This record gives sequence, structure tokens and C-alpha cells, in this order.
Amino acid sequence: MQLLFRLFCFLLILNSSGCQIYSRGQEPLTISSEAQDQQQLYNLFERSTRYNELSKLQQEAECIKLKQDYKTQAYWYTAWLLAYPLNGNFSCINLDEMLELLNVIQTAPDSNHQLRWLNNNQIDLLTNIDKLQKKSNSLRKQLKTAQKRLKKANSKIKALRAIETSINKKLADEQANQQ
Repeated sequence: MQLLFRLFCFLLILNSSGCQIYSRGQEPLTISSEAQDQQQLYNLFERSTRYNELSKLQQEAECIKLKQDYKTQAYWYTAWLLAYPLNGNFSCINLDEMLELLNVIQTAPDSNHQLRWLNNNQIDLLTNIDKLQKKSNSLRKQLKTAQKRLKKANSKIKALRAIETSINKKLADEQANQQ
């Protein structure tokens, strides 16, 4: 009986250690996946840095090339390169196009979750900028309209003053003639 108990314990230990070895074998896959994500991010940021260091003329040429590449094959990392390093002051694509590209990155299943977090914040920021620009344009139009009305009112006031001056002059001349 003791022999059976020892054999049972030995098999139990062997069996449980076998499971641990198997479960340890699974961990490198997730670490490898995380390492791949980190390598992907590193490569993307490295390439972004290289684009950012180009001259304005070279950046414009790269922008045109990447736009053509994106039209033929819409990869999310091409969208990233168009939206971030090549788009200082919206020199490559406009605000609406940038928002569209960032939304593409958000929906890409193979994009990194850290990039999606960054893009989400960027989308919020750009949406606010878009709203502020639209409000600014609306206020600018209202200001122009008000300035036009003011000019018309000033010209009418000048015309009325001229009429008033001529009437006053005629009245003064009539009073002078009556005396």
C-alpha cells in the first residue's frame, strides 16, 4: 500500500511538473508576440525619425510617393507615415484626410494597441481642432459681414452729414439774406 501511495505521489508530481513545463512553453509565444509588437513600434518610429530629418523638398517627394503607395495598397503603417512624420503643419495631407487615416489605423486589426491609444488621443485632439477651425471660420465670416454693414452705415452717415451740412449752409444763407 505504501508502495502504491509513493507511486501515486510520484506520478502526481511528474504529471503536474509536465503541465508546468507545457505552460512555460506557452509563455514565450506571448513574449515573442510582445517582442514583435515592440520591434514593429521601434521600426515604425525609426522610419518616422528618418522621414522627419529629411529636407522640406524631400519630405514633399516622399509624401507624394507614400500617397501613391497608399492608393495602391492601403496599409495602416503607410497611413501612419502620412499622418505623423510627413505631416508637420498639415503640409502633406489636410486635417480631414488625417482624421480619415487615423481612423483607418484604429480599425486595422494588426495595428499595435499602443498606437491605437495614441491615435485615439490624436483623433480627439484633431476633432477639437477641426471644431475650433470651423467656429473660427464662422466667426471670421460674421466679422466680415459686420464690417461690410459698418462701412455701409458709415457711408450713409457721411451722406447724411453732407446733406445736413448743405441744408445748414442754405439755412444760414437764407437767414443772412433775410437780415
